[in-house]
Amino acid sequence: MYRNLLLMMLIITMLVSPLKILAAENLQSQIKPEEALTLGKCLKLALHNSQQIQEATKRVEIAGTSVKEAAGGFWPKIDYALFADKAEEAIYPYSKLVYQYAATDYSGAAIFLTQPLYLGGKLTDGFRLAKEQLNMTLENESQTKQRVTFQVKQAFYQVWLAEQILKTAQSSYDNLVQHVEQMENFYQAGTVSKFELLRAEVQRDSLKPQVITAQNDLQLAKLQMAILIGFSKEQNYSLAFDVDKLQIPEHMMVNVDQVLDSAYQNRPEMRRIKQTEQISEYQKKIAKAGYKPTVSLVGAYQGVSLDYVPGHWDDNKYWTLSLNISGNFFNGLATSAKVTGAQKSIELVSIQESGLRDQIKLEVEQSLQNIQESLEIIYANRSNIDMAKESLRLTQARFSEDMATTMDIMDSQLALDQALNGYYRGVVLYLTAQAKLDLAGGKD
Repeated sequence: MYRNLLLMMLIITMLVSPLKILAAENLQSQIKPEEALTLGKCLKLALHNSQQIQEATKRVEIAGTSVKEAAGGFWPKIDYALFADKAEEAIYPYSKLVYQYAATDYSGAAIFLTQPLYLGGKLTDGFRLAKEQLNMTLENESQTKQRVTFQVKQAFYQVWLAEQILKTAQSSYDNLVQHVEQMENFYQAGTVSKFELLRAEVQRDSLKPQVITAQNDLQLAKLQMAILIGFSKEQNYSLAFDVDKLQIPEHMMVNVDQVLDSAYQNRPEMRRIKQTEQISEYQKKIAKAGYKPTVSLVGAYQGVSLDYVPGHWDDNKYWTLSLNISGNFFNGLATSAKVTGAQKSIELVSIQESGLRDQIKLEVEQSLQNIQESLEIIYANRSNIDMAKESLRLTQARFSEDMATTMDIMDSQLALDQALNGYYRGVVLYLTAQAKLDLAGGKD
């Protein structure tokens, strides 16, 4: 029996152990390490999580219901009515020749069917107006997506720039820390004065605020990116961006006229201007319909009961069919004012279109100028980086031979930092200007 008990415990252990291992693996899979985000992944996250896009999409859905509401006007309208009256004296709702019984109780039910036949074009133009307004909300959604795309690109590049500036500041601080350690050794050996050591320590400490500022800038840049892509502020992530793989042209090769033509055709704002003009046209037609008569067909079927007299309910059922034509002779010039207002709106659209074209042209020109400026900054600083690195190396070597001072090292380090940060800022300026040019040109 003891042997059987040991055998059973061994079997249970063999069954439970894999379950424990599997549970541990599942727990490890739920713990996500710091995620490396590419620009493409950031864009996908933003398009899915952006509150701006969600709001624009919801407006499209609301406009879609307005189209359905306008389409419902073409269908017949069916109404019903229930009524019950009680009077002190007998009620004769109909001719005495038809009904022999007076009634103090009068009740019944009716169904009415109304089919509009002609409303002066209000139904047709109202439906077209609702569809055009739906198209306008679709253009708003497209514009929102383009704007969010630019914001994500801009934030992505700003995070990368903040990371590089922090690396540069931290590297400079670390170099000065090593320099101070070297000065302390020289001071102990009696080859430098106390003043030289203190000056080196002051220069080291003066870089600490720059490191802290760079850390804060990076934190704020990452927070802004997190908001755009829908991450919580506690979620850690890094960027997967290799600047060495970036192909930067030596000269700007962009045809301004082609960019402008593309912008005038593809910018959602330009299409929305055309839609605004068409909406004003429909509103003008709807206003003019106020001058025209309306024609509708009304059918009714109802039954009444007088004191619930047995045998007389069927006699009190009847139906009617009527053709109604109505119009307006004078309404205080309200219709004329609506027509005039719609015409003024059409004239306003042409002015807005001219202003929008000027704005687009300005945006394109500014983007092109920024691209040209960024290329100059990139290549100017790229050539200075290697020279600044070599200058710092030589200065540190001369300092070891007591042929240079702490200020010489500081000057060389500052020149290298300026070259590196200038290059990084030039790259970000170039990429941001390219993204701005895509936005100005209406690219999705």
